[in-house]
Amino acid sequence: MPKPSKFRKLKFRFAAWSLIFSAAGLMAMEEKNFKLFQDIVYAKIPGTDPCLTSMDVYAPKKAGSYPIVAYLHGGGLYSGDKQPIGFKAQAFTSRGFVLASLNYRLSPAVKYPAHVQDAAKAIAFLHKKAGKFSGDPEKIFLLGFSSGAHLAALLATDEKFLKAEGLPLSALKGIICLDEEGYDLPWLQELEPRLFNSVYLQAFGDEPKIWREASPLNHVAPGKAIPPFLIFHLGKPTQKQMAEKLANALRSAGVDAQLAAVSGQTHYGLDRDLGKNGDEPTRLIFEFLDKH
Repeated sequence: MPKPSKFRKLKFRFAAWSLIFSAAGLMAMEEKNFKLFQDIVYAKIPGTDPCLTSMDVYAPKKAGSYPIVAYLHGGGLYSGDKQPIGFKAQAFTSRGFVLASLNYRLSPAVKYPAHVQDAAKAIAFLHKKAGKFSGDPEKIFLLGFSSGAHLAALLATDEKFLKAEGLPLSALKGIICLDEEGYDLPWLQELEPRLFNSVYLQAFGDEPKIWREASPLNHVAPGKAIPPFLIFHLGKPTQKQMAEKLANALRSAGVDAQLAAVSGQTHYGLDRDLGKNGDEPTRLIFEFLDKH
């Protein structure tokens, strides 16, 4: 991964100076109809730019204890950022949710399992500090787009990552996956070798053993406290087949898994338009969140 741009570093430093500290912790910068807690570092890793292990938290202005939705951006695990957040902040906070947009370390500077370990640390931080952001630590959901959906699914099925942070799988109340094709990496490598080699190889390396270990499908089993899933796909063959495989495996294990096919949308448009008035995936997401 190229080093974070000078602009990104300057943006982080400026935001850090802009925060106001109180005895209890960080005070929020207020924007629109929500409070913004910006560039909160959830883990300090030697030699790592703190921007890469930081989050932005958007909370309703009215005091309360709101469910938390942790958002994991896409970008193939080698690019992407917690900003921009688009329509999501306004949409989620206006519906009574805290939205936390997470950064995590990127490849090729790191490889699996660093990305998902970072995500687990972020969830543990939110669980511990939820009250600082008007959040309910007992109601944490994950929302992942593309490669972020891979991380979300892996966190919810392979218990070792949350366990390392002192949390059980039951700490997660629901998982929302937006159009990912990598839930079964060995199968993807056979089906789409060019895609796998160009996107996934730098994050997961060239050992099939690691591919199997990093595949959420391989960790689905009955008797685990795997939370409910809402899995979106755009109907393209690979994503559709992968989403169906994951949903079927979850259902066979006794997990509530809902599939949602989206038409008339692009991969990036699905994420970009999330939270927009009249957006059908947004409606389904809030229906899922309200149910669980």
